[in-house]
Amino acid sequence: MLGKLIGKSRSAVSCWERGRKLPRLPDLFRLARALSTLAESLYAEFYFPKHDDDTNPDPQ
Repeated sequence: MLGKLIGKSRSAVSCWERGRKLPRLPDLFRLARALSTLAESLYAEFYFPKHDDDTNPDPQ
C-alpha cells in the first residue's frame, strides 16, 4: 500500500524497510509526506548514531 502511495514497487519499499537500500532523496520526501512525518524522523540514526562502545554495558 505504501509503495502505491509514493509510486514505488513493493520490492523497493521492502528493501528500504529491511535496510538493504536507502531511498533516494525525492522518495524520502514522498515517504515522509505519506507517513505524515518529517524526512529527518526517518533517519533517526543520522541524528542519534549508535556507538560501538554502547554494545558492551560492562567493560570489565
